[in-house]
Amino acid sequence: MIAAGAASMGRAATPAPGAQSSRLPRAVSRLRLVLRSSEAAARSGSKRWIGCFRPSPSPATAAAGAAVVKEAKGKRPEVEVEPARGGGEDVWSADAETEVAQGGAFPEHLVIMVNGLVGSADDWKFAAEQFVRRMPDKVIVHRSQCNSATQTFDGVDLMGERLANEVLSVVEQRRGVKKISFVAHSLGGLVARYAIGRLYEPNSRRKSSGGESRDDVVHLNGHIAGLEPMNFITFASPHLGSSGNKQLTKQTDMVGWRTSSIRRQHELPKHRLLVRDEKYPHIVYVEKEVTDNNETKAHADHYDPEEEMIRGLTQVPWERVDVSFQKSTQRLVAHNTIQVKSYWLNSDGADVINHMMDNFIV
Repeated sequence: MIAAGAASMGRAATPAPGAQSSRLPRAVSRLRLVLRSSEAAARSGSKRWIGCFRPSPSPATAAAGAAVVKEAKGKRPEVEVEPARGGGEDVWSADAETEVAQGGAFPEHLVIMVNGLVGSADDWKFAAEQFVRRMPDKVIVHRSQCNSATQTFDGVDLMGERLANEVLSVVEQRRGVKKISFVAHSLGGLVARYAIGRLYEPNSRRKSSGGESRDDVVHLNGHIAGLEPMNFITFASPHLGSSGNKQLTKQTDMVGWRTSSIRRQHELPKHRLLVRDEKYPHIVYVEKEVTDNNETKAHADHYDPEEEMIRGLTQVPWERVDVSFQKSTQRLVAHNTIQVKSYWLNSDGADVINHMMDNFIV
């Protein structure tokens, strides 16, 4: 469930299909929804906002007080990894601690990364390290571990509750953070949506001098786990469900193009519009923020659950980024390549990660 509040703006990405005769997996989608509160909007001159939508948390991956793991590669900033108390791992740049030692502030933007089906925190290792190297003084990344391996078979609701608990634990541990973003892969996108719904806190109405509630407040901005929401990004997530056997017979992706990009069939980009970008060779189309104008209404007598989901999800704008690995040697594992699950096996997806970071709102 996604519950939108005041004016909101989003960005999303979707993949371009290959030739109709191809039996290889087609492009995978990445959806990006930018969440921005009024304070962030004021800084950019625009108002962007959205209010989205406890089994015990998983045990920590290492004992309390475990030594911080440090790794240095060439001249790039050193990356530090530390087990979080509520499970998962926190990743940040060593430069951030140097900044603190010199009187600066620790990064205030918490980025939660969520794995997909039968995944783990390691799936986001490459992307997390790229984030903190690119934005050492801006972000701290938490790679979620509460839903890993066979735990991903427990259902979106139970997984979402676990994730919500884990996020609360991280926020409690990292008291200096003020902003929050979610980056999720595949099934993790649905889990993140559920968790956001559990963590969403609408602001109270402002009080006038007379103590009465005023109804003329322009927008009531909410928080997620007490933090300012900034970005909600999903990679190849089945937002409209997964139609298993249909996809297999059509030789499309593990997650269908339409469902991961929240589009109706006639809304998919035409093949002639798909153009590769030299900077991001696997990104073939970018559709800027749009909301559903309700032009498509269900006139049929029967209930169409997919249409209802599309209407609900497109009440807020998405930026859709279409990604294609059809010409890549890694096309058979495109579903994992889009997030660079393993660099040696999925390195072609690095440009997709770079595109996300280049358009990330901090």
